[in-house]
Amino acid sequence: MQGVADALADEKNMFLVCYPEQTNLFNPAYVVGAPDNKDILADYERRMVFVSGIVDQVPDDVDFVAATVACPGTEEDMERCRQKIAAACPDVYTMSVVPQWFDVLPKGVSKLTGFETLLERTGISPEEVLVFGDGENDVEILSKVPHSVAVANAIPEVKQVARHHVGASADDGVAHALLELVRATKAGETPRFMMEN
Repeated sequence: MQGVADALADEKNMFLVCYPEQTNLFNPAYVVGAPDNKDILADYERRMVFVSGIVDQVPDDVDFVAATVACPGTEEDMERCRQKIAAACPDVYTMSVVPQWFDVLPKGVSKLTGFETLLERTGISPEEVLVFGDGENDVEILSKVPHSVAVANAIPEVKQVARHHVGASADDGVAHALLELVRATKAGETPRFMMEN
């Protein structure tokens, strides 16, 4: 991950967040390249729900389970940031999860690969699973499963690949869909949201 931090070193207000397995007040996420404007960091901590410990380098003695990049600015700034990371670190890729924030992942690792591993280990078929999504990191898995569901606030690419659609996340669209699924299953019916799309 240090290569990612180094690639972003000259980018104002962009920073890397590395998450150890147990992140809490006593074991914070490590922020490398923290912005001079502490309000920017505080805003990301609040929105993304993490506690930061500011460091100059990615610690060598900590095992990290995830890494993200904060990229305040325009879409062009974000694309420039992604290109810098791709050039400096060919073994990782970036995936946007929300505006101005993206995940840094090892190549070959995604929600789809995790999903496939879970199915293999549990013996469940894709037809038995309902997958919900809203962001760029959901497009791959939603395009591969028969029961894919986009929330109303999803990006256009997610809405396009999803077979079914439900209300917005902020309106508890997923929760309402799951309650409808339980109700319909008990009654031996198909949930309404799965018939409408």
